[in-house]
Amino acid sequence: MPVANANILTSVEEHITQFFKEKVPKKYVYHDLTHTQDVVRSCRQIGLAYGLPMDDLEILQIAAWFHDSGYEKGPENHEERSAQYAAQFLENLDFAPEVIDVIKGCIK
Repeated sequence: MPVANANILTSVEEHITQFFKEKVPKKYVYHDLTHTQDVVRSCRQIGLAYGLPMDDLEILQIAAWFHDSGYEKGPENHEERSAQYAAQFLENLDFAPEVIDVIKGCIK
C-alpha cells in the first residue's frame, strides 16, 4: 500500500503545524501541537521497534499528525472531523482512496 508522495511527512507536518497555530483554540492545553508532535514521535518509535514496513510506518505517522486536528471545533466528534481533515488533505495530493481509508481508520 505505497503512499503517493515521498515528501508527504514533511508536507503533513507543515500543514498540521500551521493548522494548530491558526485554528485550534489555545484552551486545549493537552490536545495541542506539542501533544501531536509527541504522539507522532511515539508512533514512529513504536513502529520502528516492531519492524513495520516503511509504507505502514508512514501511514501511521500521517494518522498521528491528524489525530487531534478535529479539536478545532471542540472535543465532541473530533475523531470524525480529524479523519475528514486528513481525507481532504490527502485527496488533494491524489492519494489512493484505500490508503486514505486506512489512515481514517487509524485516526478513529
